[in-house]
Amino acid sequence: MSLQKIVDSAQSLEINRTRLVASTVSRNGRLLTASRNWVNPWRITVEPRPVWPWADYRQYFEPVVNGDRLTTHTVLLGNTATWIIDYQGGVARTSNQLNAPVVVQSVTGTTWTITTTGLTGQTLFRAGDIFQPVGHYYPYVVTADAVIAGNTTTVTTHRGYIPQTSYTVAGAAIRVGAGCSWRVKITGMPTYKMLPGRLAEFTGNFELTEVVE
Repeated sequence: MSLQKIVDSAQSLEINRTRLVASTVSRNGRLLTASRNWVNPWRITVEPRPVWPWADYRQYFEPVVNGDRLTTHTVLLGNTATWIIDYQGGVARTSNQLNAPVVVQSVTGTTWTITTTGLTGQTLFRAGDIFQPVGHYYPYVVTADAVIAGNTTTVTTHRGYIPQTSYTVAGAAIRVGAGCSWRVKITGMPTYKMLPGRLAEFTGNFELTEVVE
C-alpha cells in the first residue's frame, strides 16, 4: 500500500511496453529484426512528488525502502487519475468489472474469445483498452476495436496469454480500466535526503518492473 501512495501522488508516470527486439544489418544492407520476449513485461518509471513531510516518509516510504528490491507489490495505475486507463467500450460495468454475460470463453496466444450473448452491436473494447480476467495476475492491452456481432467476440491483445499456476481462465469475469492491477518489483530504488523543516526528498525515480512468474 505504501508504494501505491507514491504512485498516486507521482509527478509523472512513464510506461514502457516496448518488446525486446534484436536487430542486425546483413551484408547486403537489409535490416533484420527478431523478438522473443513473449511476456513483454511492463516497465514503469515513477517520478515521485519531490518533497514530503518527514511524518509521511516514516508512514509510507519506510516500508518501501525497507522492502528494497526483493518485495513484490501490487499497484493500480488509475487509482486517482482514472483517465490514464479509462475503459472506452460500451458494455455496462460495475466497479470496473464488465457485467454478465461477458466472460472469457477461451484464449489462444494473443486471441481471446469472449462470451457476449445478447449484446450485439455494442463495442466491447476499443484499441488501447486494458482488461484483466478476475483472479489473474496479468493485464492485457487491446490492439484493435472489437464490436460485438454475436454470442462471442474475438479480441486481440498486445501479448499472449500468460499461464498462471492453479488458475483457469475459461469462465472468468473481466476487469477493465482502473480495475486492473500490476504485480511489480522495484528494480530501481532512489536514495533520499533530509531537508530543513523536517522534510524528506527522493533524489531519483522509482523503476518498477512487472513480475512475470
